[in-house]
Amino acid sequence: MPPSSSGFSGSNWLPATGVELSESWSEEPSQFTVGQPITRTLTLSANSQTASQLPEMPDWDLPTLRQYPDMPSLNDQVTSTGIIGHRTERLAIIPNQPGEYVIPAITLPWWNTQTRQQEYARLPERRIVVLPTAQDSLSETPKAAAPVPAASPSPADPGAAPGSAPDYWRWLSLILSILWLSTLLLWWYATRKRAQVTPQPTSDSLRQVSRELHQACRDNDAARARQLLLQWGRCMWPENPPAGTTAIADRCSTELAAAILELNAALYARDSHDWNGKGLLRLLEEQPRRGPASPTVTGGLEPLHRI
Repeated sequence: MPPSSSGFSGSNWLPATGVELSESWSEEPSQFTVGQPITRTLTLSANSQTASQLPEMPDWDLPTLRQYPDMPSLNDQVTSTGIIGHRTERLAIIPNQPGEYVIPAITLPWWNTQTRQQEYARLPERRIVVLPTAQDSLSETPKAAAPVPAASPSPADPGAAPGSAPDYWRWLSLILSILWLSTLLLWWYATRKRAQVTPQPTSDSLRQVSRELHQACRDNDAARARQLLLQWGRCMWPENPPAGTTAIADRCSTELAAAILELNAALYARDSHDWNGKGLLRLLEEQPRRGPASPTVTGGLEPLHRI
């Protein structure tokens, strides 16, 4: 460690004139749903440092929140005052149990070369609520409410008839049900309209990429499968191509998204040859028979071409 940094206590030496740590989420992170992935993007920027010199983000582990990291993106920006390095890390988070949890705070020490003092880049802890799936919520049998005795008409209201309170709640329930059904119909109409104007990919390039992607899954070649998956995503969404495998997973059904994220996580293992592509291959091959993706999945996944 350089002599000027004798007061530095961090494990990763990071000298710079300025450091910034920021985050963004694919959806509002205050509420999660069991089984639904949400992508967290962390960006570390440092003045007078290249992206390759920036450290990795600290790890955190919660058994109830499964994590699938994507490969980091490194970018150097040249300005009139010098170079600014940007390191971006994307992490898909899939909760497996409902409840309330705390994602730990992130603190990165760095050395200010102008003041010759140690400073910190921080992100505060984030408290989240994980909700059960709609199916789980419906399966829960609500406890029977205690019967409410009918109120006798008061002297001030001689015209109130017995049973008027139940009639009130009956009509209120009917109105709420009608509003709920109307909302479902409007949502279905908007989804159908979007599906009608979305062109389905039929190009030969997509068929070729799909064929090679299936073969990579049969060969259990994780690196090749990830590369082809990125090409497939660009063919499927040419007007808005996904930036990585995590972005592709955000547009897929829950099962297919989990298989894609497991492929991505396997590339970070010591031996990526342990990856078995049968699960991903099965989901890709079954996609045409399943038809359009469930409307509860953001973006939807168009069917793969049969090979």
